[in-house]
Amino acid sequence: MNIRKFILIIAVLCLGRQYALGQNSLAPNVDGTVAWGFATGDPAEWKYTNVRMLTRIGVAMKIPYDKTVKGATVKAISVPFVSDNVSKLQIFAGATFSEEGDSFMPTDSVLATASYSGTIHKGGYTTVFFDEPVAIPTDGLFVGYTFNVTRLQTTEDAEAVVMVDIARAEHSLWLMSGTSWGNNSWTAYPTAMLAHVAGTSLPDVNITLKGAEAPTAPAGSTAVVNASVVSNSAEPITAVTYTVEVGGTAQTYTQTLATPVPAGFKRRGTLPLTFQAPAAIGPYEGKLTLTAFNGKASQKAVAPVSFASTTLGRIVERHSIVEESTGTGCLYCPRGWVAMEYLKQHEPHFIGISVHNYNGDDAMVCPDYPNIFTGSPTSVIDRKNEPCDAYYGTFGPLGIRTDFATYNAEPADVDIQLSATFSADGNSVNAKAAVEYLGEVASPSIAFVLTADSLRGNTALWRQKNTWGSSSKEAILLTEAYGGMNELGEFGAGGKYGSNEVFIHYNDVCIAHSFHPTTGKSQAQIAAGTTGSKVESAYTLALPTRNVLLQALHRDQIYAVAFVMDADGKVCNAARVRVEEPTGLNVLRTTDNGQQTEDKGQQTYDLAGRRLTSSPAAHTLRISGGKKHF
Repeated sequence: MNIRKFILIIAVLCLGRQYALGQNSLAPNVDGTVAWGFATGDPAEWKYTNVRMLTRIGVAMKIPYDKTVKGATVKAISVPFVSDNVSKLQIFAGATFSEEGDSFMPTDSVLATASYSGTIHKGGYTTVFFDEPVAIPTDGLFVGYTFNVTRLQTTEDAEAVVMVDIARAEHSLWLMSGTSWGNNSWTAYPTAMLAHVAGTSLPDVNITLKGAEAPTAPAGSTAVVNASVVSNSAEPITAVTYTVEVGGTAQTYTQTLATPVPAGFKRRGTLPLTFQAPAAIGPYEGKLTLTAFNGKASQKAVAPVSFASTTLGRIVERHSIVEESTGTGCLYCPRGWVAMEYLKQHEPHFIGISVHNYNGDDAMVCPDYPNIFTGSPTSVIDRKNEPCDAYYGTFGPLGIRTDFATYNAEPADVDIQLSATFSADGNSVNAKAAVEYLGEVASPSIAFVLTADSLRGNTALWRQKNTWGSSSKEAILLTEAYGGMNELGEFGAGGKYGSNEVFIHYNDVCIAHSFHPTTGKSQAQIAAGTTGSKVESAYTLALPTRNVLLQALHRDQIYAVAFVMDADGKVCNAARVRVEEPTGLNVLRTTDNGQQTEDKGQQTYDLAGRRLTSSPAAHTLRISGGKKHF
């Protein structure tokens, strides 16, 4: 298999699974050694694994040379496995000579190998010893393992390469398929293997500060700067003394860590260190210096790092817009449907806008929406990323879920309070947004959209094409399922939607919007404002008139969406509310004898906005107070 394809597969098929395992699953201690690696040896931290292929696989990491490993040797490697579907397990150690390009092979200059034919410890570590300890050269040493995957019958069988849920790191993961190796250190998570290093000892404290990030905070509040550190220390790091400098003023603090950094080689930690945020609203730059750990200086001097952040008037929740291009004629769009449904059910800050623009005979077609997509199914989140696959996202460990979490974590620059009501004639929706500027927003604009949930039809115009209809549900789950989004398996043979064309329900469907059909610019208006100022924007959206769509609409399942954008068109924040009936429209009342009556002065409408009589002889769908009556 081509190594680029293999790297892509491992990058996109990382699942967030955790295992309930006993203490006997921990990586064993090897006498006279210290464990070196990116994992701690506890399978409870195994979260990201998956290679769904029957093939020979290799995994490697590099031990860089420094003073802590001068004269040291590697005696054994502890290899993590979820399943026992393993044959021809072999460990190796190789000298380094080049790290450029995907063609690099850690096994090109092998110094030692050792084969293992004993019991594979399922759900834990299998430790394999070299015949003789392998010295760590001055260029560093690659260590790793190769094995064959022998079956793919269960989810555990498919989880052949075990990683740990920590930040991506240099030297942390090389992968092999067949005979080709590739450096995947920056596209996937670090390997969970451990090397047992002899002939070395660790200083009490040896810390490297890798970086720092400070989330947006209210001006003048107690803020947090998250310091990323790597520890090669003999003792756990439980307390830190540090200085934060902002605007030429330095403040020194000492903080006890709620989660200590463990002792050992390559122990990574993120230290949430508090400091006083600037009193002024806006962007600022700071410098973090770590001066002591457990009251001791680091053996190696710790270089300070700079960070940039922003203060706002106050912090509000961000609701992120996911705009999706889709269509009933799109063979692969069930993939996007699954992802949008997953986000809708599991992400409380998700606002979906599903734009049916793939095929003109789609019952929900919306051809005049701005063309911000690149094919279907693709998605754009808060208009801050390039269009990406609506399911795989940008190929992070959990697909579109990773992308959504990344953008949704950004601070909101505005607060939006949205209301929406049907017009008196029932043909349109009047939406009003009250917007408060929490920070500087240059040249703001605002857009309004109507979406509908629970749409479903029974004619050919509603049939969703489905490329997975001829695949088995089990095969789809082994090759496509992504971080818990297992509903895609239901589109395979034997699944709930297992045919080449299928009727499904549709949510978050765009049925009206404020964008100009030619320019793509929103026709709604909003005034600019300074930080803390409040403005209002109102817009009227006409309801659709096509009968094929009208017949599927549920008036109590129509929603208004509003989002404010900055000068670059990026979404500052968004809001979504159910459209309410106008004041004075109440529910039809049913008497004890089954007769429907209407209160004096009240009116009842159908979906087209026509006023209806309350006579029970008029057999048609009636809408009153958001309720359906027949």
